[in-house]
Amino acid sequence: MPSTTRVRRAVALATALVVAATLAACSSGGGSDQAGCHLSFMASADRPTAEQDAYKEVFADFEKAYNCTVDTTFEGTWDQITQQLTAARLASQQVNLFVSGTASRDLAKAGLSMDLTQCIAPFKDRFLDSALAPYTVDNHNWAIPMSSTDTSAIFYNADMFAQLGIQPPTTFQELVDAGDKISAAQGIVPIIHQGKSPWYWPMWYMSTFAQTSGNKSIQYTEDFLSGKRQFDSPEEVQALNDLAKFTQDGLLDQTTLDTDEQGMFASFLQGKAAMFYGLTPSLINLEQGNPTFKIGVFQFPKVVSDASVAPQVGGGPENGISIASFAPEATKVMSCQLLEFMSRPDEAKKILDPGNPLVPSVKSVPATANEPLAPQLTSEFIPNTITFLDWIWPSQVNDAVTSAITDVMYNGKSGDDAAKSVQAALDKLVAEEDYKFDWWTAWTNDDWAKVSFPSDMKIDVTS
Repeated sequence: MPSTTRVRRAVALATALVVAATLAACSSGGGSDQAGCHLSFMASADRPTAEQDAYKEVFADFEKAYNCTVDTTFEGTWDQITQQLTAARLASQQVNLFVSGTASRDLAKAGLSMDLTQCIAPFKDRFLDSALAPYTVDNHNWAIPMSSTDTSAIFYNADMFAQLGIQPPTTFQELVDAGDKISAAQGIVPIIHQGKSPWYWPMWYMSTFAQTSGNKSIQYTEDFLSGKRQFDSPEEVQALNDLAKFTQDGLLDQTTLDTDEQGMFASFLQGKAAMFYGLTPSLINLEQGNPTFKIGVFQFPKVVSDASVAPQVGGGPENGISIASFAPEATKVMSCQLLEFMSRPDEAKKILDPGNPLVPSVKSVPATANEPLAPQLTSEFIPNTITFLDWIWPSQVNDAVTSAITDVMYNGKSGDDAAKSVQAALDKLVAEEDYKFDWWTAWTNDDWAKVSFPSDMKIDVTS
């Protein structure tokens, strides 16, 4: 029987040879010596078919350039990425790139994604600074933005408004007056919302809180998560109470709670509702629905009287592409090369074009040329767009905020009690899971090493 030491040496040598072979196969630079290089890309199945096809086309281009295949997996919904990645890691399933989106901070904290700061440094200037911001934590980048920079708007039936002599409202009272006219003349609910999609409720609170906080909603949110501020402070409570008025004054009704995204679009396009609050990618859905009336947009109305407060709304790049930290070590540099390749002008355009981008996150990609509302949205809405708060809240707090919103709007709960329930959710998270907002300050050198690239890594960067 061979000695334990000799066995260990043999295993170590075999392992080193395998790793060396893999490194040779997946090193950047292209050429025939790349045979065997293999990467994997994961994204949700609820993405438009055209977008999925675009990714596959870009990955085929990458294979031709670098002789490295990229398998694609499109499954689940966009909000399931954390569970999917966790399952993949436990099953030792190879995942290299994935669409992280709003979960990027939680995934970074969990150590599931790579710190891309070093990786993207040579081509970071390809992206809009505002598009990189949601994926940047304490000056560390955790994803590259690869989509339109979206904003939020109230979409309305412009023909109906014109027929009833209604101007686009700028204040909440003007919105109530418009709703009363619409209900009386048309017998329909003024506003419809995709209430069955829980992730869309927080955008209502973000818009009222942006105003009640005096446009300090991000600062107050980070203070709250850091333990420097209570969620049941006057500004948060007032934001929730302002939301209750939308149902109290008849702008929204119970129908919304049972309406999904397609139902919302159908109700609006069929004239069963005059308005809906949504994100700018909705323009694609509306166009595909062949509307028989002119569509307009206006900003979320002012709920405060302070003239110095702007009507800010949530927005940002919908898609962020990250690299999994548990991917085989030998594939990580080539994964970075793929990020560089995807952000090259011609390749990025292929990925972004299906989304008809108003403000592309990649500077070289031209904005949409066939959307009549693009000039208004770009000049009036984008400047008043801030990072979605649900990109900052941990998921447990986000769920509590969602419940608080529907409780004040439909269940008669006071803003004060609803706010206390959100504070309780954070307190529980801190007590039971040792939640820490600035988690990166507690990381050890070993923690950072697991999400860092080799210090001497090199990739090809083209203009």
